[in-house]
Amino acid sequence: MRFAFTDENGRPILTEKHQESLDTRGSYRLYLVSSGGVFNSLNAFCRATKVPKKRAKRALNGEQVDLMGNEFVVLED
Repeated sequence: MRFAFTDENGRPILTEKHQESLDTRGSYRLYLVSSGGVFNSLNAFCRATKVPKKRAKRALNGEQVDLMGNEFVVLED
């Protein structure tokens, strides 16, 4: 679900962005080592694994953090 403003009649104001899937390609493609799954964005990884986004971002920056057993590798394009 995406946030949308509403007009004066209470109907949502939708843009092209609202039509995109939440799994649209982001800045990073991540490979989940344990399952072999590939995620198109950090948000998709966090939604699927329940890892907090701040924690995942710290792992991307090279910090040693507990990813709750969900180690990932950043894929290069």
